[in-house]
Amino acid sequence: MKEIKLVQSYIGNFNWGNPSEKSFSFSLGLYEDNKLIEENGIKAVLQYSGDLEDESDFEEPIDNIETVFDLCFKYSNKVWSTTNYKAQCLLFGKLYIQYFYELDTNLLEKRKIKLQRDLEEIQRKLLQTGILNDLTYQFNHTLNNQIKDYQKSIDYYTKENSQLKEDSEKFFKNQDQILSYQNKINELNSLIVKEYLNQEL
Repeated sequence: MKEIKLVQSYIGNFNWGNPSEKSFSFSLGLYEDNKLIEENGIKAVLQYSGDLEDESDFEEPIDNIETVFDLCFKYSNKVWSTTNYKAQCLLFGKLYIQYFYELDTNLLEKRKIKLQRDLEEIQRKLLQTGILNDLTYQFNHTLNNQIKDYQKSIDYYTKENSQLKEDSEKFFKNQDQILSYQNKINELNSLIVKEYLNQEL
């Protein structure tokens, strides 16, 4: 099966003379059975490299194949490389025209499949009663962890008081701390969700 595929389209550091400089690199190829088509060592691929602002010209390369082909062909005329970019452009163009209907049919089928999946996802979301994530579990978990920390403080002061005289100043201060932490625990316990009920939004 012959098809057209995006090989790469990204921003990177391609200038060896200035490693910090960002530039744009793009390539679009013709494939047969998932293998890039070649004839006499020439690959059926469009290639381009340029400035960051050039990226916008390649956002929808397959739908704008005429513009992309023209830009890549012009690029092949000005770039110096051991790779024959112009020959690659010409082969791509020749095979694209030659196998246009097969390429078009295969691409249309792939897009129909994608659209069907997108439609199924939209339908699934439409059937939902809500879109917000439920916070009940995390809410209870966080509060319970805080209660455990408060309880540790109570245990600490209780243990310390067991070594103190009940009429000492330190003992009464510890008792105040214990009472304060117990009140905090009671407050958090009153907020914990005992039973989660699904409610329509």
